[in-house]
Amino acid sequence: MDTLIHCEFIYESIPTIDPDSFTYDTQSNQFYLNIPGVAKFLALPEKNCIVIEKADPEIDEQILNIWLMGTMISYMLQYHGYTVLHGSSTLINEGAVIFSGQSGAGKSTLARAMLQQGYPFITDDLVVIKQNQQGQYCILPGPATLRLWKDAMQHFNHDIHEALPVMLKTDKYVVPVKTVCHETMIPISTFYELNVSSQIDGFHCDKLNQAQSLKTLMQNAYRYFMLKPLGKLQTFFHDCSGLSQQITVHKMTRSTCFDELPQIIRRIELDHGVAL
Repeated sequence: MDTLIHCEFIYESIPTIDPDSFTYDTQSNQFYLNIPGVAKFLALPEKNCIVIEKADPEIDEQILNIWLMGTMISYMLQYHGYTVLHGSSTLINEGAVIFSGQSGAGKSTLARAMLQQGYPFITDDLVVIKQNQQGQYCILPGPATLRLWKDAMQHFNHDIHEALPVMLKTDKYVVPVKTVCHETMIPISTFYELNVSSQIDGFHCDKLNQAQSLKTLMQNAYRYFMLKPLGKLQTFFHDCSGLSQQITVHKMTRSTCFDELPQIIRRIELDHGVAL
C-alpha cells in the first residue's frame, strides 16, 4: 500500500517525546509514534514520507513493517482521503467480504479458515476502502500476511517458533499467505461484525438495517482517534454512509470454539449464493 500513495521511507534521527513508553502524537500534518525497543516513526504526509529511527541498528525489517503497514500507513492513507476500517477480508463470488470486530473476536481466524476452504485472501488488520469510477466502494489489497493469536496458530498447525511475533502482543504472530486476490480494487459485498460470547453454543447472525449498519461501520474504524486531528471525520461519515447503502451488514455472535468455523463459513457461503 506504500506505492499506492508513493510513500518514501527515510532512516534518520527523530526528536524524542518520551523514549521509554509507547507514545503517539497526532496532528493535521504529522504523526509521531514511539515503540520502545523497536523504532520511532514520524509520518510527514505533505512530503509523502515516513521517517524511521531504529532503536537498534540490527532490528529486523519485518518487525518495522508490522508498524509501517499498520498504524503509520493508516495515517498516511486517511490523510489522502482513503477510509480505513479494522478487519480482515477474503474474496467470495468476486466480492470482498469484510470481517471486523474488537481484538480477539476472530477476524483473522475466520479469514484463515476461509483461506483453508479456497477463498483468496485480500487483507488483514487494515481494510482500505476507496470508491471506483462507477462510485462503488472497493477494497485495496494489503500485504500478504495474517496476524493470528497463539490458539489460532495451534488450531491451523502453524509453528509459533518459526513465526514473527507481533510486538507488545507476545501471543500474536504474523504468518505469510500464499493464496491471494490479485485484483487492484475489489467491490465490497458484505460486512460481518464479529462478537465473542462465552454464554452461547454455536453462533447466531443478524442482518442489520441501514441505520444499524452505519453505526456498526463507524464503530469499526481503524485508529478512529486520527480522524479529528486530520479533519477527516466528515469524510469518514460520508463513506460509511455510502457503504451502508451499497452492502449488507451483519452482526455475528460466536462462541470461542474453533469447531464451529465450518458452520460459520457455510452460513457466509449461503449469504453469497454458494451452492453445496
